[in-house]
Amino acid sequence: MVVDHAACAGEEPELFFAVDPGAVALAKRICGRCLVREACLARALANGERFGVFGGLTADERQDLKGRRAAA
Repeated sequence: MVVDHAACAGEEPELFFAVDPGAVALAKRICGRCLVREACLARALANGERFGVFGGLTADERQDLKGRRAAA
């Protein structure tokens, strides 16, 4: 399972749903060193996750990515 190998395993889940820019930056740094980041991002995109940091991207960044992919 993806979560078993995730860098965020053991971290407080609230960190990945924070609105504070410092907390969001920390969540993204954790994702940056994660071995399953791409799988996490793919799952978030497939499931339409509307909140939180997944695969190193915020919800707004994921929406932008989806828009760029659709335009390509």
